[in-house]
Amino acid sequence: MIRIHVPATSANLGVGYDCLGLALAFEGTFTFSFPVSGLSVSGCPKEFQNRDNLVLQAFFTALKQLGVEEPAGIHLNIDTPVPVARGLGSSASCIVAGVLAAAAFSKRSLSKKELLRLCLLLEHHPDNVAPALYGNLCSSFLDEQEAVTAHFQVHERFRFVTIIPDYEVRTADARAILPDTMHYADATYQMGRCAALCKALETGDGALLRHACKDRMQEPYRKTLIKDYEDVRSMAYEHGAETFFISGSGSTMIAVVDRSKSEALTERFQQRYPDWLILDLAAAKQGGYVDHE
Repeated sequence: MIRIHVPATSANLGVGYDCLGLALAFEGTFTFSFPVSGLSVSGCPKEFQNRDNLVLQAFFTALKQLGVEEPAGIHLNIDTPVPVARGLGSSASCIVAGVLAAAAFSKRSLSKKELLRLCLLLEHHPDNVAPALYGNLCSSFLDEQEAVTAHFQVHERFRFVTIIPDYEVRTADARAILPDTMHYADATYQMGRCAALCKALETGDGALLRHACKDRMQEPYRKTLIKDYEDVRSMAYEHGAETFFISGSGSTMIAVVDRSKSEALTERFQQRYPDWLILDLAAAKQGGYVDHE
């Protein structure tokens, strides 16, 4: 048996469009067992209980790359609280789980960089898969198809109050709503704040965080797809949030707050939106890993 744990992730963090990603301490568990023959999947909707399951696609793709024969029998059980299509990296966690399982099955000791390369055979943007592997905060990009990742520790004073509405924002819609071009002035604005945001999260500098996390590139457009955005944002700042951003392409939103205030803010959001999932999360210090117990 192979048991894999993978954290949820939040991409963009406002100004870090398609490059920044944060691992959150909200993890799914993926358990592989190997019967004599057959293939079965449990813990997910029926339409994904087959070979096309994304976890299995990643597992088989990685095995092929490693030159390892597929096992004759597989049972996969998925136990994950990460909701699909909410901007918390559900697809990335599936891919990372499959790749880590393949590495464990093959008994290969692969570096994080080698694992990331395998993940990118299925997910061509490293922004979510990198933090799902490395933990904490990652800034990632592709250089001639090779993934490059800068890794940052997140200061312990920050908590991430995660507000998950009971409706989706389709990624296709979130990408389609963005303009095709932007001005140099806006690009300069983004670059300075993206670098400052990483420093602020690493050092615990709340004042710098408040200045840095003000996006011009994607949130002004994507917020229109989240009907409760303005109300949630106003409420977050009224009750002590250092900053606020859309997680991935939405519909999830995240308020960054000092840990001394996070419980109270979480309770206020839950009272306001009783049918939503509201989470008080730390950054995940560890990325995906194999449970060897």
